[in-house]
Amino acid sequence: IKLITPFKALLIKEMDLLFKDSTYIFSYTALLIMAPFLSYVVISSMNSIMYTNLKFYTSIFPEVLEGINMCIVLLFASIINASAAMSFSREEKCIQIVKYIPVSIKLQLVAKTLIPLILSSFSLVVSLFVLVVSKNINVTTFFMSLIIGLILTFFNNVFGTYLDMLDKGSRKNKISYLNPLIASVFPLILLIIHFVFGFMKVHIALIYFIEIALSLLLVLPLIIRCKTKYNKAFKQMEVS
Repeated sequence: IKLITPFKALLIKEMDLLFKDSTYIFSYTALLIMAPFLSYVVISSMNSIMYTNLKFYTSIFPEVLEGINMCIVLLFASIINASAAMSFSREEKCIQIVKYIPVSIKLQLVAKTLIPLILSSFSLVVSLFVLVVSKNINVTTFFMSLIIGLILTFFNNVFGTYLDMLDKGSRKNKISYLNPLIASVFPLILLIIHFVFGFMKVHIALIYFIEIALSLLLVLPLIIRCKTKYNKAFKQMEVS
């Protein structure tokens, strides 16, 4: 008999929950696989329209087009990834078992977030690689989109898991919708910043610095007193 560690067993279980549930196969897994193709089609079409019909503006404000491309990539990555953060909802009636198995809360939360984090990050890297190889984005946009995309992927998974635990608590908060909402709105905020500062002729390096700083600020509340918040939310979960 081959023995495996508790953590490895948790990871296998999370993989099973993602890939054996038909709901998540269509809402997450299939979209994750299709993300590189969808990003390529949308961005190549957008670039064609911009360079054909708005060539004058793209020549004066190239930062705007870079901002649009980055926004599209981040929207695909964030919205698809947000659906995977409902990790405790996938447990359904097994939440009580999850709460009382002899495995630490920290280890369980890491397992819950690690699988979608790895899968979504890999899909993001592949999407950006396809776009930069096909010359739909430049190298700068590739690296900036990668950095901000990985930060947002981390945020979506950790924040979404936390909200899912709160939804399962005694108060039944029902606030999980905030995660996909932020996943949709935040890339648009970055696009607005790109537009405004681009028209103001702010150096592109400073624009990207501001966008990365805002992305890190988004993650900051998740880190402050994280152990206390997550442990409390985990212990208060109940079966619906």
